Amino acid sequence: MDSQSLNKKIKALSKDLYPHLINSMLGDFSKTDEFIIPEEEDELTPIRSGFKIIFDGINEKINEIEKINDLLSKRNEEHLETIKRLEEFTYISSHDLRAPVVNAKLLVDLLKEDKYPSGTIIEKLDQSINNLDNTLNDLINIIARTKPQHQLVEVNLENTFEHIWKEASKNYSTDHIKINTTFEQNTMETSKVYIENLFYNLISNSLKYQDPKKKHLVLNLKTESTPNSIIITYSDNGLGLNLPDDQEKLFGIFTRAHDHIQGKGIGMYIVNQNIKELEGSIDVEGSLNKGLSFTIKIPNR
Repeated sequence: MDSQSLNKKIKALSKDLYPHLINSMLGDFSKTDEFIIPEEEDELTPIRSGFKIIFDGINEKINEIEKINDLLSKRNEEHLETIKRLEEFTYISSHDLRAPVVNAKLLVDLLKEDKYPSGTIIEKLDQSINNLDNTLNDLINIIARTKPQHQLVEVNLENTFEHIWKEASKNYSTDHIKINTTFEQNTMETSKVYIENLFYNLISNSLKYQDPKKKHLVLNLKTESTPNSIIITYSDNGLGLNLPDDQEKLFGIFTRAHDHIQGKGIGMYIVNQNIKELEGSIDVEGSLNKGLSFTIKIPNR
């Protein structure tokens, strides 16, 4: 082949390579796979092969960078969640722990002055100490239940729900309660502790916040599977919440949306942290006096 013909072929190859090079420079590396070496070899085959190797190398490095970016993004979310927890515990330390300590100190000072009946002061002091002890126990409980549970086992959802129902409802009258369950997906590989905690808090809240004006308390549970996740849907017809305004109270720590009913305000906080640990999600819908509906999605293992 003469030099003039070779130059023409090189120019033609350059036009063919140009879009791939531009796509690479712009970061659109998915299109570099379109660069195909003709089966019939000629003088330019080594050049084409060289560029193919370059483009394949670029694609490989970009895939590595994307994986690193995904990992960094996940780590950043975990750090932000850790900071949020630290802020919550700081709030607890400065309020829920400090208050009973201050009260106890004041009561001790009154005892020293010997101006007031010691029996009354000791009773108040005992109450402050009990409040402090309860708060510390709640914090220990939160730490224990939000500690990562890496042991994944096969969990039978129907058996687990029935077991937790008996445990959660043992102090309630259940004659007026209707339970509808559909287990399209009955088993999943997950943390048994987390699933038990999920069912317990959902059932416990339904029992605690049932609407006295309604003849029946109705609970609905459905489990199903998609290619990527297990979906658990749970609903009741209880008192409900003013959503979305009360959603932060529902999943917050030491917060309650219904103050007229006794509770500690930590159950759904722990559930939310557990679901996040499983890389899942929990969403809630509903309104006042109409009940709540929860949708929990947990990735397939």
